[in-house]
Amino acid sequence: MDKPTIFFSHSSLDKEYISLLKGKLSKKTAKTIEIFQSSDGESIPFGNNWVHKVEESLNNARIMLVFVSPLSMASSWIYFEAGYSYSKDVRVIPIGICGIDVGQLRPPLNLLQGFNISNSEGLNNLITVINREFGCDFEEGFTEQDYMDFSILEGENSSESVQAFEAIDYIYFEFPKKIKTTEKDSSFSIKSEPLKIVEQCLNDLDISNKYSDINKIHAPGIIFSAHSEAGNLSAIKMKIDPYSLLKCNDIINSLCLELYEKENLKKFWCNVIFNNGFPLETTDFKVSSRLHKFGLQMSDLHGGFFKYDEIDFTLSPKPERNDLFGPDEDSLRVVFDAGSFQSQVVIDLVAQLMNAKVIG
Repeated sequence: MDKPTIFFSHSSLDKEYISLLKGKLSKKTAKTIEIFQSSDGESIPFGNNWVHKVEESLNNARIMLVFVSPLSMASSWIYFEAGYSYSKDVRVIPIGICGIDVGQLRPPLNLLQGFNISNSEGLNNLITVINREFGCDFEEGFTEQDYMDFSILEGENSSESVQAFEAIDYIYFEFPKKIKTTEKDSSFSIKSEPLKIVEQCLNDLDISNKYSDINKIHAPGIIFSAHSEAGNLSAIKMKIDPYSLLKCNDIINSLCLELYEKENLKKFWCNVIFNNGFPLETTDFKVSSRLHKFGLQMSDLHGGFFKYDEIDFTLSPKPERNDLFGPDEDSLRVVFDAGSFQSQVVIDLVAQLMNAKVIG
C-alpha cells in the first residue's frame, strides 16, 4: 500500500531549512508519510527527468505545503506549483517561514488558509494537518527546542537579512604588506608569494579557483588580486559578493592566520560597501545618537567605534585622498578577532543599522 504523500513546494535557496523540517517531520510521523522535496537529492533519483518526476509527485500528493520565505517570494515557481496543484484538487496550504506572515501575501496564496511557523505551535500545526487529512493520530510533539534548531537558519533567510544582502554591494578585505601594532616598532609582515598561500588555502578548503592572470585569482563569489607600488607588493585585496559571504568564514579566517609571519595577530578588519540608494550616515554625533536608541554602545577600541556582539565597527566616510588601506567610498568598517570572523554577525549588524536609519 502506497504511503500518503505530501509535496513540499519551496525555493531551492531554502533547501537547508526545508531539509531539516522534512527530517524532523519524518521522525514525528514514524516515516509513514511520503514527503516529496525536489531539492533533497533523494525524492528525485539521479538521472530521472526532473519535470516529469515533479509532475508525477504532484499528481500523487494529497497535500501541498507551500513554504513562503523572503527568498521564495522572489521566485514565481511556488506560484506555478501551487496553481497546478490547486487545479488537480490537491489541498494547498501556504506556510510562512523566516519572518513571512501568510496574512500579508498577495493573491492567490492569501485566499488559501495557511499558517506561520514562528514557534513550536506553528510546527505542531503540521501534525494537525496530517492527522486531519490522513486520519492519523500523531502526537503534537514539536518543542521549543525543535523550533530553536530552525532559528539559526531563519537568521540567514529572514526578511531583515534579505534586505541587508540587497543593500550590500560587496565586502572588501585588504591584507597589506605590513600591519603595524600598538607595540613600539612592531609590525606583522605578509609572507612571500601570498597569492600562492591564497591558492593553497582555497584548495585545502576544496573551493574551486582559477587564475585569470599572475596577479588575480577567481573563486565562486570572490576575487583576489595582488597590488604593487613601485614594483613591490603593497597588498592582497579580496572582494566578496554578499550572497557568498555566509560560506566564506573558513577562507577569511584561514587567510588572517596564514598570510602573516607572526602567528599572534590579534585583530583584523573588513569594509562593507553599499549599493547606490543606501547612503550611510557618517556624522559621528548623529550616528551615536541613533545607535544609542538601539542599545549599541561605544567600543573600548576607539571613541569613534561601537560594539556589536564580538565585533567593533564604525561608519567611515569617503577618504579625502586615496587610502591604501581602505576603499575610496563611504563604508562600514568592521574590526574582529583574527581567525574568528562570523559573517552572520556582520549581516545582522547591517540589518540593525538599517533599522536604526544609519544605513539607507
